[in-house]
Amino acid sequence: MTTDRMIAANRRNGRRGRGPRTAAGKAASSRNSLRHGLAISLLDEPAACAKVESLAQAIAGAGADNARLSLARIFAEAQLDLARIQAVKVGMMDAHLEASASEGTTCGGEVTPNLQNDEAGLGNDDPSTGTVPPSIELLRQLLRLERYESSAIARRRRAIRALCCAATAMNGIG
Repeated sequence: MTTDRMIAANRRNGRRGRGPRTAAGKAASSRNSLRHGLAISLLDEPAACAKVESLAQAIAGAGADNARLSLARIFAEAQLDLARIQAVKVGMMDAHLEASASEGTTCGGEVTPNLQNDEAGLGNDDPSTGTVPPSIELLRQLLRLERYESSAIARRRRAIRALCCAATAMNGIG
């Protein structure tokens, strides 16, 4: 049986968790996934679409039927998405290293950042100023990309399984 206290808690939680209500809030929310361009499908860009198609043709092989070719397209798109995500990650890390190099000193070709509070640079959070060490901010940015990467990996895995099932069915194995 639901108590009055539980009903009141459900109502409070419901009021808080319904997303943006104003036009400005909705507009800001709709731009979140477009910040780095990874939410945009590769098939929306003609050059990337051509890459997907050529990779799909190579995966499916000559004389593949439409079903096998469509599975190969899913695999190819996921694989190229993973490459795109990796490129964004590498770009973020390169930018972080360049920023660290400009703040640090080089010793024998290696960058030695000037760390003041601790050796790892992880304990520099200053709640009074709201500043976050650059290394922590980089990790936060990389963590935001995990959703896209795991989704692409899952799509690729499903496509591989479907391609394998299609191959075994076509060969009469099973």
